[in-house]
Amino acid sequence: MIVTLAKWGNSQAVRLPRNILKKAKISMNDNFEIIVEDKKITLKVTDELPTLKELLEDWDGTPPESFDWGEPVGRELL
Repeated sequence: MIVTLAKWGNSQAVRLPRNILKKAKISMNDNFEIIVEDKKITLKVTDELPTLKELLEDWDGTPPESFDWGEPVGRELL
């Protein structure tokens, strides 16, 4: 089956047809591990959520140049 990468808001997305999700027994809000190898992307359903250490393993410790959170929209404390 061929699908197309498309813009979705500020991101990109591939829509998975219902029959594929049913066949793979995938439900809404399932968590996935994304594996990238040799121009292949594999989605693997998982119950494990990453640790903070795993989430930050590629971060070099350099803070972003700026934080632009936009204008306050409520009663945020700055």
